[in-house]
Amino acid sequence: MISSSVLLGIFFTLIGVYAEEISLEPRESFGTQKTRNDQVILANYSEAELLGFKIQHQVHSQADLFVQQLVGKLLLVKNEMISLENRNLANLDIFTSYARVVADGTEKNAVSSLFVSRQDPAITIALDSEGNLREAVRLNPEIGKTISISRIDSRKADRFVTITAEDFDQDKLASFEVEDR
Repeated sequence: MISSSVLLGIFFTLIGVYAEEISLEPRESFGTQKTRNDQVILANYSEAELLGFKIQHQVHSQADLFVQQLVGKLLLVKNEMISLENRNLANLDIFTSYARVVADGTEKNAVSSLFVSRQDPAITIALDSEGNLREAVRLNPEIGKTISISRIDSRKADRFVTITAEDFDQDKLASFEVEDR
């Protein structure tokens, strides 16, 4: 089974039009980044909870994941605070002008829940139906590597894990199977 994080990563690799170059500097520990920024709160989770997240998102079991709690509408990405306020997001229209959605027997115009950060156009943001952050992905279009920020706990809309390309378990990704649900 492939996770939504992996699918979003593949999707964003294909639509690199909105992305800009990110630096190729060596990977820095996200734990180190946290200590340099007072606005970030480290969220605590047990090893069992993190292991469950790693399995669900095809992350290597030894990956050292950075878990943050959003403070207001700020998110730490690559040691930079990114605003999630509506005025700092540009709608990413993924539907054609003729697209329609039918829900409960009513036809409506299709509305995208994907946005691009005006601060950093390389970041694409997915919001849930309540307007809360569900996931954010930053793409390097030259090498296709992504950094994604995924919600760790569906019960807490403000807790997120940062996943880099190096964190993914390449063996699991190479042998995934799509299951019917």
